[in-house]
Amino acid sequence: MRKLLGGVLLGLSCVSFQVSSQDLELGLRDSSVSVDYSTVVQSHKINTPNKLDMIMLYNEPQDMGGSVRESLLTSVGFQVKAEPDNKRDMDFSIGGRFILSSIDNERSSALALGGELSYFPSIFRQVGILTEFFYAPSILAFRNSEKYMWSSIQVDYFLMDNAGVFVGYRDVSMDKEVDDGLGGKTMTSITLDDGLFMGLKLRF
Repeated sequence: MRKLLGGVLLGLSCVSFQVSSQDLELGLRDSSVSVDYSTVVQSHKINTPNKLDMIMLYNEPQDMGGSVRESLLTSVGFQVKAEPDNKRDMDFSIGGRFILSSIDNERSSALALGGELSYFPSIFRQVGILTEFFYAPSILAFRNSEKYMWSSIQVDYFLMDNAGVFVGYRDVSMDKEVDDGLGGKTMTSITLDDGLFMGLKLRF
């Protein structure tokens, strides 16, 4: 798997890109904080926009399966964007995210596949709706993890051209092998983040 990821990164490094836009989001809720940086880049050889994103999500110590734990999740993603010709207010992207999570210093990782969909109506461009879904089955989950699921939906409102606020709902979970107390292993579902969040968005 490391060789595969290394080959992908090497291939991307050999392609010349031009940055067209950048977004920075700071999201907050009672028990977590997230930082999301994304940029849209254009290849000089392939006339298709692509999205790169980097996300950090931290949850303060909370009850997870009967024990109090804290979690830190980071991800790096690459998606190919497209705009349907008959719906210029809508665009979508498909691709993947490499996710690394740490729960009380117990690390797990996964390669989740999925995409994003956004809608900014032409009659009111200050408001937008964004939704995303990424999923990693057991074959793409590593270090005792068996499944990852990452989904969210949010509404943006731009107070000015390059700054706005948002509110949304996010659900991030994973299945993980744990000791059953009898010398064996059992599967448990762990919620890494679940709930409403809000924050600020800057566009460059």
